[in-house]
Amino acid sequence: MVRSKGVARQRATTRPLLANGKAAQADKMTDWKMKQRNFMGRLVGKKRDQLGWTQDYFADRLQLAGWHNATRSTVSKIEDGSLRIDLIQLYYIATALGLRPGDLLAEIDWHKQVEKMISFSMKPSQPVETYGNHPQK
Repeated sequence: MVRSKGVARQRATTRPLLANGKAAQADKMTDWKMKQRNFMGRLVGKKRDQLGWTQDYFADRLQLAGWHNATRSTVSKIEDGSLRIDLIQLYYIATALGLRPGDLLAEIDWHKQVEKMISFSMKPSQPVETYGNHPQK
């Protein structure tokens, strides 16, 4: 129990590992989903490395491009995929890297990203043929 301003709260506990490993598998899936909020993180990190920039320097470039509250932590979250990127932020990232947004998007392997999303969301016990609304012929 934790007391905060006179209120007793139960401390968060970790989920017990079930014999069949389903709890651990669910936790891994949740972690993966949390990390996959953007598909360009690795590409941005690769471009930054190619330019020889630190995350701090890139954060400064993002600020100059218009993302005024960008920090090294922001860059880290972009690169590990845990920060969702909207169109304005895409523009700031591309501008900071000296690219056009379309050029940056063109370098993403979309097929690989979609396959990763589909394969992770499918249940292994369910055959692929059952997905979709169309009857088999």
